[in-house]
Amino acid sequence: MLENRQSIAMNRSGFLKLNRLLLAVAAVLLIVCQPAFAEKRVALVLGNSAYRNTAPLANPVNDASVISATLKNAGFDTVDFR
Repeated sequence: MLENRQSIAMNRSGFLKLNRLLLAVAAVLLIVCQPAFAEKRVALVLGNSAYRNTAPLANPVNDASVISATLKNAGFDTVDFR
């Protein structure tokens, strides 16, 4: 019975060491890994209704305007040319 208690104590000790190691690794990763910040974000939005093999779109200018506004709100630089 004494051997069983010693075995349990050794298992707990090993478990605590493993927990400390995992915690240390997680802390190092949090310190070392910095978030990636994107540089300048640019999007090209084209509103085209003159496709060759399909029917023309109803209102591509409005569709492109909505997409452009959405991307601008998301932090993209936009240039309007109509």
